[in-house]
Amino acid sequence: MPPAQKLPRPTILLPSCSTRWATCSFTVTAITPRIYLSTGKFLYFGYGRAYLYDTNTATSVETSGFLQPRAYHTATLLPNGKVLVAGGQGTWGATYGPLSSAELYDPLTDTFTWTANLTGPRQYHSACLLPDGTVLLAGGMASQNNPFSLDTAEVYDPNGAPNVPGIIANDASVIEGNSGTNYLNFNVSLTTTSALPVTVQYATSDGTARSFTYGAGTPDYVAITGTLTFPPGSTNQVVPVPILGDLVLEPAETLYLNLSLPVQGWIARAGTTGTILNDDTAPTLSITPATVVEGDSGLTNANFNVYLSAASLTPVTVDYFTRDQTAHAGTDYVQTTGTLTFNPGDTDLPPHSGA
Repeated sequence: MPPAQKLPRPTILLPSCSTRWATCSFTVTAITPRIYLSTGKFLYFGYGRAYLYDTNTATSVETSGFLQPRAYHTATLLPNGKVLVAGGQGTWGATYGPLSSAELYDPLTDTFTWTANLTGPRQYHSACLLPDGTVLLAGGMASQNNPFSLDTAEVYDPNGAPNVPGIIANDASVIEGNSGTNYLNFNVSLTTTSALPVTVQYATSDGTARSFTYGAGTPDYVAITGTLTFPPGSTNQVVPVPILGDLVLEPAETLYLNLSLPVQGWIARAGTTGTILNDDTAPTLSITPATVVEGDSGLTNANFNVYLSAASLTPVTVDYFTRDQTAHAGTDYVQTTGTLTFNPGDTDLPPHSGA
């Protein structure tokens, strides 16, 4: 196998910031990763697998394996002899899809360990070791379903730059309410203050709660997207998600707030769960009286209307039967029994007859 080609070191203008992962604008063409290690072996990759090629014996063996099997990633040899493996597409394991995760390979121990995530999913991109020991990752695309080229770049700092804030999304909950709009307030915080503005994009997604009409009832919340900005010195911001109240009895429901593409910061917790707590009581049943003219012969139906006070997301059933008052079964009417079922969304049923 020929020696690994050295990557060019272009002149690059980056924002004046010290980062773990920071976003900037840049474009570069992808290069297939293969790394010559300090052990005298080559590290190279197959689909979801990593291998070592020994030039002395002309043999290849598989490494201990990725923590997350991946392809279409980059691999960069760091000054400390470890290899940064970043982004790509999950081939199997915990994730089968676009990856924002990164791993470090140690050739001395043949082990992979987790390191800081990228600012967002990135595959088919390029990586370049910079003179200060950081790594520039640039271009590529966010996913194979979204093949438009990324026009951003980011810098990985193996020392973790402690003065760069991490961005944390926190779980939240709210009482639904019976009408109007309430707000589920997600608190998003920084791990430390910053002298520069910190921004991050956010978007909601459905869990068991829906942002559109789904069967009985109404939508549970209004989907939102946007950019959250932390002014210099600020460490807390709130993302309010509109929650739509109703009278439908339902279990507690969930939705998600997802963070992506931070600038002047890195994402310490990208996803969080919001819980909409139900405050509706079980619907009540009511029945209306029925009056009928008896007639001189044959059978005549007495129709009783049965109502549910509010719609339910689950079926509601009730047993019914007739019993004597001043009328007597077998002489004045035919005794009747059965079960009524209100399907999700129903509040009244067609009149039910007793003869």
